[in-house]
Amino acid sequence: MDPAEQAAIAALVTYAEHTQITNFFTVASLAVFVYDWLLTLPLEIKYVWPAPWSWGKVLFLLTRYLALIDTSVIIPRQLGNNLSTGDCQVLYQWSTWSMVVGVAIADIILAMRTWAIWSKSRVWGFILAFAWVSVYAITVGTMGKGMSGLTFGSPPDPALKGCFISAAGDIGILFIGFVVIMVFDLFTFTVTAIKGIDHLRRGDSALVSVLYRDGLLFSAVLCVISVLNIVVLEHLTSDLFDVLVVLFRSVHAILACRIMLHIRDAAGKELRETTTDLELTTMDTEGATRRRVPDDSTWNTTWQESSEESEDVQGLSLTE
Repeated sequence: MDPAEQAAIAALVTYAEHTQITNFFTVASLAVFVYDWLLTLPLEIKYVWPAPWSWGKVLFLLTRYLALIDTSVIIPRQLGNNLSTGDCQVLYQWSTWSMVVGVAIADIILAMRTWAIWSKSRVWGFILAFAWVSVYAITVGTMGKGMSGLTFGSPPDPALKGCFISAAGDIGILFIGFVVIMVFDLFTFTVTAIKGIDHLRRGDSALVSVLYRDGLLFSAVLCVISVLNIVVLEHLTSDLFDVLVVLFRSVHAILACRIMLHIRDAAGKELRETTTDLELTTMDTEGATRRRVPDDSTWNTTWQESSEESEDVQGLSLTE
């Protein structure tokens, strides 16, 4: 066997190994998303489904179910048989742009949570809106340029499944999109920490504690995932460039939805505790029980009532 054949076989083996690694991460990331969806489905049924339609409900459902759709599209892209170059082009374009839209929506939720922490200040509203628009303008531009350079061909061996990238073009530019998204996540983490340290020290209500706890933890996790994606895009070969993309997408959707569900759940618990205190007070002072049932069918009522207990979360509803 001449050196050229040995090199070709070695390259084929390496490609097959990298493809297998990517497939493992893809399936595992989808499994994590589905598992989390099942875990949080009872909260969704309780708080989201009966709620009236609003921007918050639309954002939640888009973040939740668009992620399920676009991560599912990646499975045939990675594991499909006899895919044509046209099929691969459609699958890659769909999964990429759907991911960008889904992550952008998730970051809207993070931005709204940060804005609420800063008492819906107009200045912070403008800063966050400007940051979000700037980040995703850059992301769309870099993703478009990077994706335009992808060329697909037939796999070097018929046993290999999925799409085969024959030329990656300027795919390295994709890391810029992940960099600016990481900067945005780091920014929301920083401004949350600045505002949250004082609140955590004072021991505010459970609603406020959940707001800061989730904000700090989730922003930190998103930063770590973004850094890992940047490392992959900058230092690994083109056949591994999307090894963490599905994880990146899934984690954004999971954390953004959990922020909304956790806050709503904490608000509902505070309202029920307040209702119980009112019932006991009424029994002690009047000798009669007047029962007041909290309405769990909407998000807005609980947000508004529970937020009256703290200046920092007044007008906090994401569903207005």
